[in-house]
Amino acid sequence: MSRGLGKKRKTILKRLLPGILGLEPDDPEVHVAAARADDFVRALPQSVPRRNVKLMLDVVDVLSVLLFVKPVSRLDDRELAGLLEKIFDSERDWPHNFLELARAVFGRDVPSMRDFARALHELAGIVYYSNPRTHAWTGYVPLWEQPRVLAVHPQTADDHVWTRKDRTRLDVDAIRARHAVGAGEPIDRLFADDGRPKVAIIGSGSAGAVTASLLAGRFDVAVFEAGPRLRGTDYAMEPLAGQALAFDRALLYPTKDLDVRILLGRVVGGGSAVNEGVTVRPQKSRLDSWERDGVGWDRELLERAIEQTGLRQRFDVYNEAMLTEAARRFGQGIRAVGLDARPLLSDVATWPRQHEDEPHGLDDVFGSACLACGHCSHGCRYGHHRSVDRTFLRDAEAAGARVHPNMAVDHLVPERDRETGQLKVVGLRLARDRHGETVPVDHVVLAAGAVGTPALMRRSIRRRPMWRRLPGRSLVGRYFGVNYGTAAVARWKGPTRPPGHDGLQVGFIASKPGDETFIVENGWISPAVFSSLIPAFGRDHRRLMGQLPNMGFCVNTIGSPSSGRVTSRGEVRLRVEDAEMDTIHRTLTSMVHGYLHSGAEEVRVAGVRTTDADAWAFDPSWKGKEDAIRARIARMCPTAEHVGLSSGHPQGGMRMNADPERGVVGGDFRVHGAANLFVADASLFPTTITINPQWLIMALGWAAGVEVGKAIEAASA
Repeated sequence: MSRGLGKKRKTILKRLLPGILGLEPDDPEVHVAAARADDFVRALPQSVPRRNVKLMLDVVDVLSVLLFVKPVSRLDDRELAGLLEKIFDSERDWPHNFLELARAVFGRDVPSMRDFARALHELAGIVYYSNPRTHAWTGYVPLWEQPRVLAVHPQTADDHVWTRKDRTRLDVDAIRARHAVGAGEPIDRLFADDGRPKVAIIGSGSAGAVTASLLAGRFDVAVFEAGPRLRGTDYAMEPLAGQALAFDRALLYPTKDLDVRILLGRVVGGGSAVNEGVTVRPQKSRLDSWERDGVGWDRELLERAIEQTGLRQRFDVYNEAMLTEAARRFGQGIRAVGLDARPLLSDVATWPRQHEDEPHGLDDVFGSACLACGHCSHGCRYGHHRSVDRTFLRDAEAAGARVHPNMAVDHLVPERDRETGQLKVVGLRLARDRHGETVPVDHVVLAAGAVGTPALMRRSIRRRPMWRRLPGRSLVGRYFGVNYGTAAVARWKGPTRPPGHDGLQVGFIASKPGDETFIVENGWISPAVFSSLIPAFGRDHRRLMGQLPNMGFCVNTIGSPSSGRVTSRGEVRLRVEDAEMDTIHRTLTSMVHGYLHSGAEEVRVAGVRTTDADAWAFDPSWKGKEDAIRARIARMCPTAEHVGLSSGHPQGGMRMNADPERGVVGGDFRVHGAANLFVADASLFPTTITINPQWLIMALGWAAGVEVGKAIEAASA
């Protein structure tokens, strides 16, 4: 079978795109979009499942045969419009009822028709609007045309990294080659093997990099990362290539029922390398709550870790001179409806002072501070995002640690310690040859994140029955949650100056005084990803995509209950229950109302709902009618299937608690019942924390480094 979509699926996509996105039937970019989709699927690493995209198109063809007794390729225009209406509009008719019957029989892991329609809409928008030739319609100015970028890095004008020369198609061979760099490193070269204890750190993100920096120099440290290593101008300049390179499952990482999209970095530096650098100091109230619940950690050590990681990352307030007009309007509007909006901290160097006295030099930094190019979520090409791969991981390497990209670990090999009766890890089996040679280790720190770490641990338990003796085995993969949210999209009468791509993406964080159940923040993303937020369909969607310079969006962030699970395959089972919708409704009300107070002409809530162009849009006549707005939002979004939910902040799965019956990991970061296995990432969280967890994850990595170091020294004495 072809690694790509194949001719049949590309034909299906080409037939669907004009109707979904409101394009002219003869739009030449439709053919390019289908080819880009094929490139994207072929570019994914071998370990990433491609079935999501393929299955989606196959299901559309099956629906076509069931409804019209012929495949999509043979439908006439009227029948094609009818098929799209069935998928995107009608809840009272088949096939919606067919899927609801399947959900009743097989459980809620089966996606609803709304979930399916939203995923199809996202695919269509991303493959079409990531094509640079569509920028003429959206008004987007790409990196290679931005004067501020070209002033400090003129080479960008001719750069077409990861795409073919005309930038319309992906360079599949180059992307696949980068996913292979380092993957074949011989086992006897993974560690220095110099007689010191060998410490394997699995994961190079916010926790793993910090832990490595504290252990390197004292021990023989090797960091194993499942994704590639990208440095500076290695980062992609367009989103489709960026997704294939740097995100786990290339941003196609939904919960099992498709309700929530999860964004996970799969690159050296992890999520720290591919986000906006936003951070919030950990909430004292949440840490106090965890302490009362019995986490058993050294609180004084954790507080010191928070201070030290903040200093190394040089978190600072954003330079407000770089904010876009959309960000300022958001701040004004949200304050007008009674929320407390305050500036954010970030490790993006928006001030030259954040680069001062950098121990590793600034040879790969272009300009004195952030270029405000609006490209943060695809990785900083110009050296101004002080992500952990540029700070702590370089500290670790300078002290002798080895970093191995494209080196996923399949499972841990255990042995029973005859003296203590505890289990201990004696080796790693790499995903490249999980039935082959074992990598010998003395100590292991799991830092692969709240999905990766419990999935690895569950695979280990399944493949090596000895791990079933762990006292907390039944809790592995449980108590999982996310910070999830949806977006409100605003359109003003005229273009914002500067537009979203010419300034900082995020300016403020807002909350209701005394209420820690949610936060709201504004943002901006590339047209391809923005297209997935716009809830319109067909020509209405096309109209709004042509007005991106007039638009902005904000998102609510809500901490889910820790009721989800992670499987050995990394599948996430997490239901957004009806009881959680009240928080979604009231936060969306504040977001919509705030944008109306900012002067917006039109506000919508993210998530594909209907082919009716006028349905559920809010215009200025709704200003001042907060109760009416909330009631309308409750009608339009009665369940999670009615909104587009996503998360970049998974948490839990290896719950920390001093009691082995209530947690997998103790307060010393050691897995209960294991002599030399530790955890140092967001999987430790007993509950979700609502705010951006990056700073707390780094602090846990620091505290873990201290505790693991003491444990290794004690074992070696």
